[in-house]
Amino acid sequence: MSKPDIQIKHSWRSLYTNFSYMIAKPYSASFVHRLLPDVEFNIFCDILNDNSCKVILSKTPCRPANATVRMLIKYHDEKDKIHEYPWIDDLTLECNFPILNGRCEARKHNSPHFISYTFTCCITWNGFNEPTRSVNRELYSHLKYFLTAPVFSDTMIVIDQKEIPVHKIVLEVCSPVFSEMFKASVTESANKRIIVTDVEVDIMEKVVEFMYTKTMKPIPEYDGLLSILKVADKYKIKDLKDLCEKKLSKKITIENVFEIFEKNSLYGGPLLAKNILHFMVENKSSIIELEDFKDFHRTKPELLSKFFFTVLLMEM
Repeated sequence: MSKPDIQIKHSWRSLYTNFSYMIAKPYSASFVHRLLPDVEFNIFCDILNDNSCKVILSKTPCRPANATVRMLIKYHDEKDKIHEYPWIDDLTLECNFPILNGRCEARKHNSPHFISYTFTCCITWNGFNEPTRSVNRELYSHLKYFLTAPVFSDTMIVIDQKEIPVHKIVLEVCSPVFSEMFKASVTESANKRIIVTDVEVDIMEKVVEFMYTKTMKPIPEYDGLLSILKVADKYKIKDLKDLCEKKLSKKITIENVFEIFEKNSLYGGPLLAKNILHFMVENKSSIIELEDFKDFHRTKPELLSKFFFTVLLMEM
């Protein structure tokens, strides 16, 4: 008997300014479905300057998707625009599509400069069933046992004098960097020792724990998350990087926004960057009074250029 599909729908509205360049306030949200209570969907949307829209869908916990996504866009009095995307295997789906055409005219929205759009994201999750979820939970429960049973390990991550016992197969599955390292039979792989010099022991232990369990407990503070994000970027552990970006987005404050902003520019991703920008725009009156803002403006003006550009357009 075939497994039932689950229908998930989420709608939102966006505005953009009707100038020679298009810009909109980024939209982000998280939601769950009653039939998938342990799956959280994260959505980010931005209207781009080239008359197109980008929607990024991700989900936690990190397991492959098997779904079809239909994006419906309603604007002015025209028919809905429908775009359909397959969402298979990847943890994150990025949808890019045009939204404007030559017939569009600005709708007056207390000002002739704004146009309103309504987006609806319809996700059809194919053949999803409860036993599949139970198998995944049981699998990671078994892997957690091997994390705490070093007698079965076949290699070591070495930081200073500390040795972290691990299994090559787990590292290969989670990290393409480790996978290439083992395939190339480099010195670390041949000697069954992976020497790491730029990561603190406690941070690497949390990264290893995530690779075995797909969980991060206890949840570290923002500076710890930044350190984990750096390691996830270095070893291309995408699901860990996505999780760090999501958690960091919820920990942005006036006091730490510039540190997170700077570190994200080095090894972060687009979702966290957009959430930082959104926070800065929402709190611009407080941020411009900070000494950190003045230092940033003097030493890293290029990182603030988009911030100034967005604030200027929103004030017009």
